[in-house]
Amino acid sequence: MHAPLSSRPLVSSPAPGGWQRSSYCVDGDCVEVRTGSVVLIRDSKAADGRHLALTRRQFRDFVAFVRRLPG
Repeated sequence: MHAPLSSRPLVSSPAPGGWQRSSYCVDGDCVEVRTGSVVLIRDSKAADGRHLALTRRQFRDFVAFVRRLPG
């Protein structure tokens, strides 16, 4: 069982290409992020596919929203 979202870092381990893998990665089903002038978010199973680009503020708001989710 995972600890509550509010008590765990959401991004922890390095992935190839400067991407950071979610601390909630299970069996290769991972969300990865890469920071720069924007924050990029991708699915590790489709690393060459599309990704989501957010401003740093949008990413902070997104993480705050996810931390408030039950479970």
